[in-house]
Amino acid sequence: MKIAVFGATGRVGSIVTNLCVKEGYKVNALVRDKEKAENLPPEVHIIHGQPTEARDVEKTIKDGDIVFSALNTDKTYTLSTATSLIIQTMLSYGVNRIITIGTAGILNSQYVKGKYRFQSKESKRRSTFAAEEHAKAYQLLNKSTLDWVILCPTFLPDGASEGTVRYERESSSGQWQKDYCNRHSSICIQRDQGKGISPYTRRIKLLNLKQLYKRRLFRLVRKCLFSL
Repeated sequence: MKIAVFGATGRVGSIVTNLCVKEGYKVNALVRDKEKAENLPPEVHIIHGQPTEARDVEKTIKDGDIVFSALNTDKTYTLSTATSLIIQTMLSYGVNRIITIGTAGILNSQYVKGKYRFQSKESKRRSTFAAEEHAKAYQLLNKSTLDWVILCPTFLPDGASEGTVRYERESSSGQWQKDYCNRHSSICIQRDQGKGISPYTRRIKLLNLKQLYKRRLFRLVRKCLFSL
C-alpha cells in the first residue's frame, strides 16, 4: 500500500508521514522545502515541487493507492488550487480515497442554518480567509465522486497522547453521530449505507482535543485510510 502525502513536512503531516513509515506503508511525499525534507525518514520517496503545479501533483499520486493531505492555506489560494488539482489527478489515475485535515470553522453552525461556523457568532476570528479556503476545498470534494474524509480539529496541542477523545462524524446523509476514543480503543470510521455517491463518512468533528496528538491523531487517520 502506497500513500501519497501532501504537506508532509508540516506539523500534522510530518507526524502522519513518520508513523506511516513505522507502520510499514510506502510513502510518496510532495515537498516544497528541501531543508525540511531532510527531517523525513529515508524510506520516504520525496518529490520536490509545488502542490499547485499539475505535473508535481501527478508525480506524487500516479503510483499511489490513497491520498493524505495536511496542506494549509499559506495565506494564499494554495489549498483550493491544490485540492482541485489533486481531485483531477486522482480521477485520472483511478485513486479513489482521500483524507484531509480541515478546520472546525467549516462545520455547520449550531445557530444559523445553512451557514458554516466561521460565518456565525461561533467563530471569534477576525479574518475568515483561511476558513474560506478550507470551505472551498470541502465544496470541491463534496462535488466529486471520490471517497473522502475531512478531519476538522478545533485545536491541536503539543504533548503526549492520552485520555479520551470525543468526536462526531457526519454521514453522506448529513446526520451526525457522537462517539469516543480512548487509549485502549480503536476508532472505526464506518461506511454509510444511505443514499449518496460516496459511502464514506464525510466531515469528522473532533470535539475534545486537549489530549489528542501523535498516535491518537494517527489512529483516527489510519482508520479513515484503511478501514474497508
